[in-house]
Amino acid sequence: MSSRFDDLLKGFCRLDCDRYNFLKTFLEWKKIPFTPLEAGGRHLLINPMGKTMPGHYIKVLTAHYDRVEGTPGANDNSSSVFILLKHLEYLQQTDYSHNTMILFTDKEELCGERSIYNQGSYHLGSYWKENLGVNYFFTVLDMCGIGDTLIWGRNDLKLQKENPDALVSKGVIKKIDSLYNALSDLLYRHSRQSDMGINGLFSDDLGFILSGLPAIQFSLLPWKEAERWKKNSEDFPASWKVNHSSDDGVETLQDSAFRRMDKFLKNLSSYHLPLP
Repeated sequence: MSSRFDDLLKGFCRLDCDRYNFLKTFLEWKKIPFTPLEAGGRHLLINPMGKTMPGHYIKVLTAHYDRVEGTPGANDNSSSVFILLKHLEYLQQTDYSHNTMILFTDKEELCGERSIYNQGSYHLGSYWKENLGVNYFFTVLDMCGIGDTLIWGRNDLKLQKENPDALVSKGVIKKIDSLYNALSDLLYRHSRQSDMGINGLFSDDLGFILSGLPAIQFSLLPWKEAERWKKNSEDFPASWKVNHSSDDGVETLQDSAFRRMDKFLKNLSSYHLPLP
């Protein structure tokens, strides 16, 4: 990371940082147009200028900027926010049809006894379907600042199994299955040719899926931690044990993780995913 990028990230992780206004100020400074969306939280949508390809999904690269109160929230989830800010600069310079948008979401961290239907992305998803339509695929980045191996979640299936009363439509599950299949070669390329659909944790993908929109969550882990977790789901990754604590600081983040996600997102943005 550049020194300026690093300094901005440190500022974003300060306990007294107003992250919403930080992002708005950054985008205004860079003269990047954005749209505030007030639906279950304060979200920011960015539509990079560029060619589009009709008849294909618009990929919405998503990261939540909120954090557990009183924590730096470096890996959860400042790293993903800054990975997307860097990717935004790349998208603005491309000359191909990337069909990609950037979304920063609020109210991902569910604390206390709040229902899964209180999540910001659930309310945003309901608003999205009504006002923007359904031809969108949400790729959710969460905890991407440590490691070298891409992992992902099959949370549509987990949700049905563990929450049989949850209203998950068969249609959205069919769309997610189709998207997994279309992206399988890309996913395996960034996970050492291994099936790393092992992430059982929810992020904003939960709210989008419940609202009827296809979403897949992506994270990073060191290879050995990912491999152990795959073999034993009780062996929770050591890199994530500081999440939601005061130890989730910028010093834990790895430049190599940012480079890995940079390559993955460039590859992903070049994929054209036909609508069903």
